[in-house]
This record gives sequence, structure tokens and C-alpha cells, in this order.
Amino acid sequence: MLDNKDIKIDKLLFIVYTYYSFIVKLFASEIACVNIKIAPETPIKLILKSNNLQESLRYIEDGNFFRDITNIDNYIEGGFFSWYLEVLDKDLENSINEILSIVNEYEPNSFFVEEQTSRDLLKSLYEDIVPLKIRHDLGEYYTPDWLAQLAVDDGGFIGDEDSKVLDPACGSGAFIVEFINRIKSYTYNKLNLTNYQMIDYICSRVIGFDVNPVAILTTRTNYLIAISPYIDFGSNQAITIPIYLTDSIITPTTESKGKIENNSYKISTVEGEFSIPKSLLDKNLLGNILRTVEQTIYESYPLFDFNKRIKNEGIILDNFEQEEIDIFYTKITELHKVNKNQIWAKIILNSFAPLLFNNFSHVIGNPPWIKWDFLSKEYRNKLSVLYLDIYKLFSHKGMKASLGYAHDDISILFTYIAMDKYLRDNGKLTFVLKQTLYKSIAGEQFRTFIIEKTNSSTPIKCLGVHDLLKLNPFGQGQETSIVTLEKNNTNTYPVPYYQWNKNIRSKFKHSDISKYVKENCSITNLDAYPDPMTGSHTAPWIIIPTGQALPHISKNKSFYKARHGVVNDLNSVFLLDIISKTQDGIRIKNLGDKGKKKTKTITKNIETDLIYPLIKPRDTKKWGITTYQYMIVPQIKAGDNNESELRTELPQSYSFLKSFESEFGTRKSKWFYGGDKPFYSLFGIGTYTFQKYKIVWCCMSYLPNFSVVSDIEDEFIGTKTFIPDNTIGYISVDNENEAYYICSILNSNKIKALFSLRSSKSKWGLSIEMINNVPIREFNKTNKLHVELFKLSKKAHHNINEKKVITLENKMNLIIDSNEFLND
Repeated sequence: MLDNKDIKIDKLLFIVYTYYSFIVKLFASEIACVNIKIAPETPIKLILKSNNLQESLRYIEDGNFFRDITNIDNYIEGGFFSWYLEVLDKDLENSINEILSIVNEYEPNSFFVEEQTSRDLLKSLYEDIVPLKIRHDLGEYYTPDWLAQLAVDDGGFIGDEDSKVLDPACGSGAFIVEFINRIKSYTYNKLNLTNYQMIDYICSRVIGFDVNPVAILTTRTNYLIAISPYIDFGSNQAITIPIYLTDSIITPTTESKGKIENNSYKISTVEGEFSIPKSLLDKNLLGNILRTVEQTIYESYPLFDFNKRIKNEGIILDNFEQEEIDIFYTKITELHKVNKNQIWAKIILNSFAPLLFNNFSHVIGNPPWIKWDFLSKEYRNKLSVLYLDIYKLFSHKGMKASLGYAHDDISILFTYIAMDKYLRDNGKLTFVLKQTLYKSIAGEQFRTFIIEKTNSSTPIKCLGVHDLLKLNPFGQGQETSIVTLEKNNTNTYPVPYYQWNKNIRSKFKHSDISKYVKENCSITNLDAYPDPMTGSHTAPWIIIPTGQALPHISKNKSFYKARHGVVNDLNSVFLLDIISKTQDGIRIKNLGDKGKKKTKTITKNIETDLIYPLIKPRDTKKWGITTYQYMIVPQIKAGDNNESELRTELPQSYSFLKSFESEFGTRKSKWFYGGDKPFYSLFGIGTYTFQKYKIVWCCMSYLPNFSVVSDIEDEFIGTKTFIPDNTIGYISVDNENEAYYICSILNSNKIKALFSLRSSKSKWGLSIEMINNVPIREFNKTNKLHVELFKLSKKAHHNINEKKVITLENKMNLIIDSNEFLND
């Protein structure tokens, strides 16, 4: 269904979210009634009996049910997913009544028999309703309960009187629930609090932010379930669930406005700019004013009565503050009148929420893992405007930034800004982050361990890393770790590095507890250091056994340059099946249904000139390759415009490419555009791509297996050299003996040990940079040992007897271990 081009994904997602939110709100209204016993019948039963379905549902959707019955003022804020009430007809009423009847079959008390069950119900509900493809495309992965528990353990949050914790990207609330559970355990053993005090204790210490309204609703529901036992019916205690729909890092900014004392916090929206004086926050008045704004606009207070209300509450404003607040209130009131569902009023009020919270003892969570290039242009611009002149977090520019030397994903920036904005001195931040941040170039900025600003810097100490790569908490290919950082403490090496290994074959379930996971895992204690060959404290880490002396590692680089293969970003066009030979060429069919981007499939006769054998990860092995595919390669150098040449000399191939001109235009990378580049442009291609001999390996995993490839005689395309795919790394040379010599060293035990120290052993476990840092000496044809190595390597490539290959490897290792082939 999702492949149907007529479906508008954004509209479909909004409808799906509405359906999910509707059911969650129904469950929540039932849950709210369990402890307070407001009626002999639950809200759903009352709605089913109602003569006015729209009015009964609006009572819940507008949040009035929760305000009136439980005094919770922000559980449901209306607007986002209540639009269906405006289009209610007979068919929709019938569908809603059917849903109500199904939900009515659940027993609300079951939510409190086992709190875990209710959380699992919400998770299962969301996963059943929102298609898997959409969840993955949005980067939505539920944090397993055991992972949240491990992170909270590592951060040391216990819920004592001196602690306050924030999850700045709270998602569905796995961490939030764990925080509350820790507080319950602590207060039960240490304090004797009334229900009123318990709610106040929790709500003043456990805060969450997120940008997804569905996530906010889910987290608030989990929060409500957790505190429901302490809600007293009839109490005058107003409860604000401190989970806010806001962006943790793009918080309202301070902009100069006249004199410095007249600074204001501002946010820009499609509805205009909204401003609040900074002085109100300095005077600790902003929270009270925003709460009063929320209450008074809901009850349609005119501006005069609003101002009288805040004066009665003891809030005295100077002239500038009064002018700014008057403008703010007037704008919010107008939005409330125009947008009856209160969407914009709520968005703006929530956007200012992060200003009210700071000085946390703990910041714990799982920040977004979104690649920098996948962020919208508008969002990247906002980040640049806000932080380029404040934080020194954009160290790479130009081509290096394009190649991923800058932010591999937004989590680096998110981590440092969260520490700076929300964490108190000596507070601890514990995040679930990509394990590759410690061993890749893309993580260099993360490894500075300094919150560096244009006018100040704050040191950060890395207290330890838990490497969970082999536990796969989010599925294969999602490299996972837990890291704890301490603010305003200088980092020292070695950093404790704990490598987790699973002792059972089955996968850990989301609902497993950390105790079970610990009982079924072994942990290897290691030490992490910056790679000494670089001389830089931000270098990728090497990992060695705890207490072992740092090994000698050469600071020299390889004589040979490693590269990545050809980048095309449209495999469904460039990769081909050859159907048959023709009189003047071949008959081909593109793989339109393959790859991430599907295209139409065309069968066509073309010339053989541009068709080459392509090596992909599955084709590679040690001492040889197993298979290959076909790729059309219309350029020999990136950026060259040879369109006229193709049109006149290879018209059939050009016609094939021209058929996909619009599809080529959908490729997102800027590498393919600009200047005089043809529409079929490639990247990562040059004369080196067509050198006769290549030492290739798979970059997409930690398999240190290298092989020499050369020309191949193919029945369809004749003699052609192999072309590496962009997930293949390679070194290209013109001399056969030199190629086998290089391969012998890269396949040696000595170099494997070096890779083991440096590699993240994850998805990109053998990077180009890692190979370039193997200090291989130039091949010398007069050196007898060099000659002996290439001969042994060549035999290994041409021998299918496994025992004989092992014997050849042993001979090569003996030579390499006993002699100098590296630039030490």
C-alpha cells in the first residue's frame, strides 16, 4: 500500500496518528477513573450511552475531562488530533462507536496490576497502527526497558532529594517511567510523603521534552499511569504533567533589542514572531505568567482582565515588560480565536517551556540519531543561525563536511547543547549514542570533551562507555552504546570501556529487565585511548585490555592511497541485468525494483562500451571474489561533461540514460549537481578507478578480508576491469606484483591486530582512513622478501584448498612478523 504513488504520506501519517491518539486518550480517560472512582460507570460507557457523541468526545479532546475530574491541566491540549470532530458524519460515528465498544472490553484495573503491561500495550498499539516502514523512515525506535534501566544505572540517578532529571528527547517515555520508578523506590524506603507531596516530588524532578505530539501524548499517558495512585479525587492540587512539546536544542533565543537589559526571548513561526522579556526569567516570573496565559486564554479573558489577574498574583512588570507581555497575550488570544482547536497557542506556550528548566543533576535519554544530510534545509539553517556564532561545533567545512567529517548525525550537537543548557556543574549526562562516535572521524567533534563557545569553554569528563554492539537492542546495523559524561570536569585517559557480549542465542525482548540482561551477558573491561599515531586528543580511539600498556603504533601513513568506490545514489538505474547478446551489443534491463529508490524498468539494446563488472559487499571474500554484477558507467572522471560524446558515439546507451533523466534529478547529494555536470553524473570516479589492479575490501562490516582483482573476460562485455561499489574500499595500482604484495600485508595477523584496536567492529568497521593509517612501505621489486610475499599472496588467490591456503598464510605471517614492511 505504501508504494502506491497516489498516497500522500504526510496526510496518511496524520490520519494514522489521529487514530492512535484517539485510542490512547480513551484508555487514559479510563485509567484516570480507576483510583479516583468518580462514577459507577467509566467514561467510555457514558459516551456510548450519550445522545451527543460529538459533544461527549469533545469533552475529552479539549482536555476538560482531565481538568474537571483530576485537576490535570495539560494532559490533552486539544488541537492536533481532534480535527475529526469537525467532519463528524454518520459513517464516522459508526466507526467511532465500533472502536469505543472494542476499547470498552478492556478492564481499566488491569493497567495497575502490572505497570509494565500498560506500557507494553501502548508500544504494541503504536507498532500495530503505524507501518514499520514509516517508523523506520522517521527513525522511530522504542528504547527497550532494559536499555533504559542500564542507562539510568550508569548515570547514577536514584531519585534522592538533591536530584532532578531531564530526558530532552523523551519519545514514548521509557526513561521517564524508569525515573519515576526510581523515585518511588527511594521515597518508599527513605521518606514518608502524602499523596500531594508525592506528586509534587515527582513532577518537580522528572521532566521531558519531545518534538513529536504523538510521543508527547504517549509519554504523558505513561506519566499519568505512574502517578495515578497518588491522585486524590476532589483535591485542589493542580497537576501539570511536566512533559512538553518542544525542541530541546532550538529553544527560544535571546536577541539584542536596544539596551542589553531589554533582551527578549524570541521564537519565529509561520504565524509570526513571539517575544517574551528575558528579565521575566531572571526574576523567576516566566513560569507563573505562562501558566496564567494558558488559563486565561482558555477562558477568553480580555487583556485588561488578564493584566489584573497577574497583578493580583503579585507579579509586577516594568514598562518594557508590560508592553512585551501585552503584545504576546494579544497575539496568543487572536490565534486562540482563529484556531478554535488551540494548536498554535499550545505550540508557542510549549516552545518557551525549556527556558523554565535548567540546573539538572542528570540528563538521561536517547537523543535522535538523524544524519545531518537528512535534516531539512530549514532546520539546518535554524541550527546555523542559533549556534554558529555561539558554539564551536562546526569544525569541518567544504568537501570534508560533505564527506561526513562533520556531524555524522545530530546527536553530537544535541549532546553538547543539552549539557550546556540543562546540566548543572558536576552534573551527569547519560545518553544512548552510536558506538561509532568513538572510533570514527565523524565523531572527532564529540571527542573534544569541551563545551566550546565563542566566549567560554567548559571541560567534560567521559566517565565510561558501554559498548552494546553485540546486543543489537535496536536490530542489526544500529550500533549502540551508553556513555556517561560529567560537566565541568577535565577528561583523562584511559576512558573505561566495557564491551558487552551476549551469552544466549535468543534476542533480548523490549520488556526484559536489566537484571536479566546482566545475568545473560559477559562484560570485557577495556581501556580507550586516542590513537597515538595522530598525536591528537580527539583522534579515533584504540581499545586495549584494562591495565595493558599502550602499544607502539607508528605515526606514519601508508605509501598507498585508499579510496571508496563509485557513488551513484540510484542503483535501480545504474545496475543492470544482461539478457542476451545482440548483433552490435547487448540487451539489458535495469533493476528498477532494487535499491532504496525504485524506478521504472526498461529493457533495451545498448552498446557494451559503458558496461563494467561491479563489485559489491556480498561479492568479496579473502584472497578472491565470488561473483559480480553489471553497472553502466557513463563517465571516467567525476564532473566531466561527456554528454555530446555519448550522444554521437554511443546513442543507444545515451538513449537508455536519457529515459531516466527525471529520476536522476531526484538524487539528493550535491555531488551530482552544479557546473557543467551531466544529468547522469557520478562521484568518486577517476583514472584511478580504471587502473588494472585493485586491492578491495568491504567497508560495510568488520571483516578484514582483502583481495586482489584485475581484468575479467566476460562473455557479454569482453575484457573489462572491475569497478568497486561505493561500499567497497580499494587501493589501485598498475603493477600486478605490487598489488599482491599490498594484499599480503593487509591480510596479515599483524595488521588484523591493528584493525582490532582501531575498529568499531560495526557497520563501517573498516574505514578508508583506517587503511590509509596502515604504514605500508612502497613495493620494491629488488627486495627478496617483497618478492616472496607477492608470490605467496598470488598462490593464496589461486588456491581453493583451505589447508594449503592456511599454510601460505602462515608463511606470509612469519615473514611479516620477523621483518620490517611497515614505516615504523
